[in-house]
Amino acid sequence: MLPLTLLRSKSLEQASLASSPSSSSSSSSLHLHLDRSKSARSLKPPDLQTCVEEARLALKVDHTSKKAWFFLCWALFEMKRYDDARAETERALAHRSWALRDREGVAALRSSCRLLSGLTTAVGDQLRDGWYRKRLRALYEAGALHEYETEPMPGRGSDFHKRLGVDQNELSLLDNVSARELRDVDLGGDGNARRNIPAGTLEGGNSSNERDPLNACFGGDKFPLEQGLGGVVFLKHAILPFHCDQRLGAESEFAELEASGEGWRRNPRSCYTGNGPCYSCCSDDFPQPTHSFPAWVPALPPGATVTAPHSEMDVFYSKDAVPPRLKQQLTSVLDTLGKKRRHFPMPHYHNIVDPNVNVGADGLWVPTEFDVLRVPLVPVEIAALVELACLESTGQRMPFPIGHVIVELANGDGTETRGECAMRTPIPDLDPHENFKLHLAMQRLMTCALPLLGRLRRPALLLPGPLQAVVKAQRIFLDEGEDYAGVWHEDGMDEHIVAVVLYYYRASENLQGGSLEFCSKQKSTLWDPAYGGTVGTVASLAASLPRCKVPVGEGTLVCFSNYAAVHRVLRMEAARGGGSRDFVAFFIIDQRHPLQTPAQLAPFEERMQASANILKRQLKPRGTFGLDSTSVYSTGNGAVADIGWINNGGNNGGIVGETMPESVTLINRLNLAPPSLDRGLSMMIDEPLPMHQLKDFKYGVWEEQDVEPVEYNPASSWMEVWVGQHSERQNVEPWWENVYRWVNSEDSEDEGRPTVLYVDTSLRDPFTLEPPDDGVSEVRTFPGGFGEFRAFCEAEGYYTDDDALQARLRSAAE
Repeated sequence: MLPLTLLRSKSLEQASLASSPSSSSSSSSLHLHLDRSKSARSLKPPDLQTCVEEARLALKVDHTSKKAWFFLCWALFEMKRYDDARAETERALAHRSWALRDREGVAALRSSCRLLSGLTTAVGDQLRDGWYRKRLRALYEAGALHEYETEPMPGRGSDFHKRLGVDQNELSLLDNVSARELRDVDLGGDGNARRNIPAGTLEGGNSSNERDPLNACFGGDKFPLEQGLGGVVFLKHAILPFHCDQRLGAESEFAELEASGEGWRRNPRSCYTGNGPCYSCCSDDFPQPTHSFPAWVPALPPGATVTAPHSEMDVFYSKDAVPPRLKQQLTSVLDTLGKKRRHFPMPHYHNIVDPNVNVGADGLWVPTEFDVLRVPLVPVEIAALVELACLESTGQRMPFPIGHVIVELANGDGTETRGECAMRTPIPDLDPHENFKLHLAMQRLMTCALPLLGRLRRPALLLPGPLQAVVKAQRIFLDEGEDYAGVWHEDGMDEHIVAVVLYYYRASENLQGGSLEFCSKQKSTLWDPAYGGTVGTVASLAASLPRCKVPVGEGTLVCFSNYAAVHRVLRMEAARGGGSRDFVAFFIIDQRHPLQTPAQLAPFEERMQASANILKRQLKPRGTFGLDSTSVYSTGNGAVADIGWINNGGNNGGIVGETMPESVTLINRLNLAPPSLDRGLSMMIDEPLPMHQLKDFKYGVWEEQDVEPVEYNPASSWMEVWVGQHSERQNVEPWWENVYRWVNSEDSEDEGRPTVLYVDTSLRDPFTLEPPDDGVSEVRTFPGGFGEFRAFCEAEGYYTDDDALQARLRSAAE
């Protein structure tokens, strides 16, 4: 740094030069070139070449002129000479005397040039050339994969080995799969149901060895195989547990086996609890874990946090991972685009970026491609980020010694790395040059999502590397008094959507409720009567099924596995003035099943017409909660989804449905949208039974076998109404015990048990206590009791013929 006296002398020298005739002449020449460059820029269309030439002449007069640099960089950018524009922005940023705002503007232009000059189809070409398998193979052959230590199983000879350190939470690569197909094996795990795994579902082993399935061939030419979390493989259409039932069930279930000397077959501590698969799994030719999957979790930005609402589910969210400035940029560019694109496919929906409009010749969504990079955490960057955070929160800079300490602590051993995304193909149907601000914001948003994507394990992504994502931007808007409740669904109809990222850049305070609810697709042996499954245990399972909720607010970033869970939006109501919830979605494509990226799309009119047909298919119900082996995929928000229990391929669900019909109805009802704000599955599990049927229940036994909760039927026009307060208990109890209390309660409302009524909404028939034969399609609640219900009846024109109900309504009016 120059001494202070020298700086002062240079300032005096510059002042004297400015007052000299030559200085005045230079100033006139500078303004002349700047005016000419500005005039060329203002023409319709602009004369970009003249603008560039005059800006360069101006810089020869004064190489620090901000206007000259701006005209030059802008003109080169508009000429789509992105490499030249980027080089000039680098030179311009070398002038550190500029104000921070001016430097930020030039830096943003530099980032846009870098993005646009890096657009290429190479990422998609890599994926379509089997990148995922080749990458794992290269890591394996280079010895970069961690191989598990093994030791012989006691008393099992030298052919069977434990794999140390492999438990239910270990993400592993699996080998030892038949070259042609898996034979019919006893795939227990979740129901002990036999399944035939068709050829091609999994790959691995040695394809040249037509061997006996019991003969291992680790490290064959197709290894590494699939990844499994504790022996469970997550695919688009199924979740396959390659382990026996030894790690499942209550301890009491195994006590008798231990006493009979068969405990080694059903020891809950012997399979995938630190030693990998047990002897039974090995002898039944289940795939074996051999190496740890190379998972990578990019570092979070300083001060950012991630919340996992359930330890057994791949659901993560953050309220501070996206900087406020990026949220502002997204809001600005998407609002501008939304005004241009007045696309309202159905009530309450404004599609700003709609993947249904951008489909290829194969009828599948067209993705945007990214390159995920691993970038080391540089101490200087950490120091700068901490300094900026301090300035933003306190308005003051940190003391110098404290900054050194923070850098040392944050960098740790220097091995922690952060992720960075580079967009390689533009968002379909959006010109990257005209919409460069939107593309730049989306690239930065994907970078913010990397620390959450890296936490996925059901399944995990192979990062760093190429990644495809289908981009969507949508607004859900409600007028005052309107409400909205989503339905269970997975995203993607024919595409392999392995994960989803959601970012809510606007969430109106006038919208109440609307949390996201997630439910695991995995089930338990409690379904199977062979393991003591009863109506009570089925109800308990429904209550304990892994599920969680994510509160949605402005700035919330959510990431979840689309293979391992279904999700829905809970009831949301608009208060005075109404409002909207605006979000960006990245549908992450399975790297093993990449999509095509066509160079050109069909004419816009054709694609708009096709999108309407696609939407009709997506809105068609695909199934309901249930126990059979129907398909498990669904189509997106707006469709009734199949929860997809793990018994796919077997008849376990049919067995449960035949032996315990009560449980089928109970689980089917979980499709009903909870009528209260921010109440989820727990409300429907704990729902009341038809009041007229309570007399048929005594001492824990139904006198009539056909008495059960009214089932869910999406085609029904009947509505179930709960009048009175419905309380949520903390302790889960079998629902027959609740019914018993209702039977012995003089006033169900005083006990938090609402009166249950039914009405046909299509005919405006009177309300009745008698449930319909064809089920109900919705539930509505009036927690304020009969006073609130009476006001609803008067407003909507409903009535009742029942004398007792009429008396209750009259009493409420008084």
